[in-house]
Amino acid sequence: RAAPRDATAWMRAAEARATWVLHRKYRGEVPVELHRAAIADYDEALRVAEHSMMYVARGVARLNWERGLASGTKDPEATLQPSLKDFGRALEINPELVEARFTRGETNLFIGSTLLQRGKDPTRFYTAALADLDIARAKSPQDGRVAMARAGVHASRASWAMGRRENP
Repeated sequence: RAAPRDATAWMRAAEARATWVLHRKYRGEVPVELHRAAIADYDEALRVAEHSMMYVARGVARLNWERGLASGTKDPEATLQPSLKDFGRALEINPELVEARFTRGETNLFIGSTLLQRGKDPTRFYTAALADLDIARAKSPQDGRVAMARAGVHASRASWAMGRRENP
């Protein structure tokens, strides 16, 4: 295929791959080669022109890759560190970007929940998730995704507390 010459074209190529990845994921497949290709396309788009939403999109692609693995990786914190960095870089470029706050919060929730399932302490990830989600809620109070993610953090924190026989 011909290489796109501008960042928007690379972004669209990566989004197309990411959409196909999700389609195959819901059919029960984990198309590793498409995940890698989508992330490579986002990498190229960022080399052409740095944009906050490209960082968010690449971070989400990595998060979806991790979510697509049936058992997840042995160390979701290490695996998703590049996603967290992408969301952080997006916020450096545009501190008002609610999508970056939401997805970073969602990523921390995912890491915490994975640790919870493995009997490990998820507290710092839940705390980080709530910090971002609280800012996202303040900036976009009508965004239902933020409310749902915050509810997920609180429910997960309660599960952790009950497992330790604490009052949630």
